[in-house]
Amino acid sequence: MSTETLSSEIEAAQAKLVSALGADGRWRGGCRSRLFESGLTLHLFRRLNVQGAAPRKLAAYCRDALAAPAPRWQGALERDLASVIATSALGLPVTSEQADRVKAALGGLEHHSRKRKHDFFLALLAQLVPQVSWSPARAFDPGPYAHQWITLIATSLRLLVADDADKAMPAAELTKAQGPDGSWQCHVPATVIALLALSTQDQNNPAVRSGLAFLVAQQRADGGMPFIADEDTWVTGLTTLTLLDSGLPPTRLAEAARYLADQQLPSGGWGYSETVDQPDIDDTAVITLALSRFPGHERAAERGAWHLLSLQNDDGGFPTFVRGAPSEVEITAKCLRTLGAFPGTASAVARGWRWLAGKQRPDGGFSHEWSRSPAFPVLHVLRAAADLPPGYPEQVVSGIRGGCVRFLRETAGSGGGWRYHRDESEVSLLVTSHAVAALGSLPDPPVELIEEALPWLSDQGPAVTDPDSLGPRPFVYDVPILARVYRLAALTSAHQVLAGTDARYSGFSLERA
Repeated sequence: MSTETLSSEIEAAQAKLVSALGADGRWRGGCRSRLFESGLTLHLFRRLNVQGAAPRKLAAYCRDALAAPAPRWQGALERDLASVIATSALGLPVTSEQADRVKAALGGLEHHSRKRKHDFFLALLAQLVPQVSWSPARAFDPGPYAHQWITLIATSLRLLVADDADKAMPAAELTKAQGPDGSWQCHVPATVIALLALSTQDQNNPAVRSGLAFLVAQQRADGGMPFIADEDTWVTGLTTLTLLDSGLPPTRLAEAARYLADQQLPSGGWGYSETVDQPDIDDTAVITLALSRFPGHERAAERGAWHLLSLQNDDGGFPTFVRGAPSEVEITAKCLRTLGAFPGTASAVARGWRWLAGKQRPDGGFSHEWSRSPAFPVLHVLRAAADLPPGYPEQVVSGIRGGCVRFLRETAGSGGGWRYHRDESEVSLLVTSHAVAALGSLPDPPVELIEEALPWLSDQGPAVTDPDSLGPRPFVYDVPILARVYRLAALTSAHQVLAGTDARYSGFSLERA
């Protein structure tokens, strides 16, 4: 692909994204239906005897999803758990073989939250599929560093299993935590479980009616339910930063910057949606970096940076939500890229790089956390390394960079492009986009690898666009606009390499007020 063709592809990708920007300054991503949430909601509708088109369409979605082959990106736990819940919601028998597969998958979880998820799912199944013996834990402990969704779910489970005399306190906690839109943090599973719990006391509770109205409003055209109502704040922050990196001037994105600044929470951080008041480092790092490039938004960017610093763990890494929770690679890398643009952060950034060095695997890659793409954490580590200001631990960063290059070389396909797993036959648009954008961040990028991948990034290319976002981990959810955003990032990096230019933003300085 010539640089002229690349330029045309970039301009077309920019135009498509800009044309989708709403008059209110945000991009609407749109989260697609998923069987897990659909089965949960169908249980709730039937327990509350909800009538009308919504439960009929939802039941039809569940039947169709159960009859269809499981999506190829779906892991065993998600597939088996969602199938058991939907089967039971439809009033069909759950076999012992189905139950055994779920128990085995729960026992094989590999994540720092595995015990919490294991206990949560067993407690939920004991309520929804009581004909099977699940042996749930006697109490669901969210742990000392739980974010709001986990706390809400723990409170809901406590209410579900409480004796009548003990129901008042958790019910009051749940009702108080409900948002004005009827949801709990824009989160469909948390909302369904809260409503199941509250309805054990009073099905006519105004909180229950408001929550049901929220769920009906979230039903997708195919009849199913999504994981979250939206992640428009996240999508707007990521798209804004990607368009800036691609060369679009800030003046073209002034409305998006105002929208993002308006969504800042009192803590200085950002949540993933307007109706979410739980800040997370992912949103905060990306939006802070984006706003730092817009005149007039200096104060918002500064507050975002200091919020990030306040969450750094003692080990030098950064968690996603709450200080003290385990540090995560891609989250830490995004923080380091953002904080490197601010004065007074050198010590914190150096500690973060030393933590990252200790997390790199022998093959040069990293564990992937919020994405199932193996190139995703590598992308963010190399982006942070590319924007490293003078005076930082260059020797440490150089070693990390070398491992990342080795990993991307060894995982590239023989015909160009990258896959989620080496034994897969189909090239992934998302993994290839992550890998090319990562390689383009190198000081001496391997041009041949980038050139071989370009046909897979073409707008009409043959790469598949399977989703890769994880939530709750390891379940996959689909927000289609993300593929367009990451593709633009890859095309921009490829053009910078092939044209022999470096259009990276040079950074932004802010003194603490």
